[in-house]
Amino acid sequence: PRPLEPPTVTVAVAHFNHDRFLAAALASLAAQTRPPDEVLVVDDGSTSEAALRVFDEQAALYPQWTFLHQDNAGPGAVRNHCLERASSTYFLPFDSDNIATPHLLERFVEAMQRHPGRAATTCHNLAFVEDADIERQEFAFRYSPTGGPLLCSSLENVFGDTCALFSTELLRSVGGFETERWSPHEDWETLVKLRTSGLDVDDLPLPLFYYRTSA
Repeated sequence: PRPLEPPTVTVAVAHFNHDRFLAAALASLAAQTRPPDEVLVVDDGSTSEAALRVFDEQAALYPQWTFLHQDNAGPGAVRNHCLERASSTYFLPFDSDNIATPHLLERFVEAMQRHPGRAATTCHNLAFVEDADIERQEFAFRYSPTGGPLLCSSLENVFGDTCALFSTELLRSVGGFETERWSPHEDWETLVKLRTSGLDVDDLPLPLFYYRTSA
């Protein structure tokens, strides 16, 4: 039999007025021990001149990646736009104000390969306010989702954050991310949708990215 093709990963970065944060987010993706195969960075109708300038500067810095503009539609719509374009086995949404640890993609791909047929693997994260907090290892909290049980997800998000590795095919099969503008929890809703469709979602209990928060 022919050997299986090695898995590939598309990273989708949604950007909106994050001129202070975008460069650090993209630098963390460029520094991965297991590089992404495709990176789509989408400006979701930023209104800040500084954000648009930084977006263009980053596009010049990473010519191997795809940078796109669209009218403001919200993060769920951005991720679905990228999901339509994605050419990879796996799909990783990444917020433009967070920072990835160097082993984010490597660990995620290993976990998905150990569980063929899984729809998504989530992870823990460490919350920070300023970039210097990471070097000092001073974090506001560690978010540690349990990956279930499903019943608990009606009360709180026990599955994980937007930054998760999805099977591109299985995420498409349920219509991608939720896009309602009134809801701030499209990641929670999408992960629940996968589980209630009978698909496997589980958590890798490692802090694989730094989550930017504020007081």
